[in-house]
Amino acid sequence: MKHRTYGRPLSPREAELMPLILRGLPIKSLARELGIAEATVKRHLGHIFHKTGCATRLELIARGAPQPPRSRRQKAIEAEQASLRG
Repeated sequence: MKHRTYGRPLSPREAELMPLILRGLPIKSLARELGIAEATVKRHLGHIFHKTGCATRLELIARGAPQPPRSRRQKAIEAEQASLRG
């Protein structure tokens, strides 16, 4: 049985990889930038695909970076700022 991963937040390493993916870098360059093996980049990409529901890097680029979940505190701050704006 597979674990459900769609919609889960990205790990810190996956989040670190996202800006590089969005720049359209090939796997070899992604690995070099992070100082990890190409196989590790591919594994991270697979996790990112499952978590975002995307099937390809092009689809990730088209959708843009996933937003990290906001904390209750951050939501409260945003609500207060919105009420001050009118």
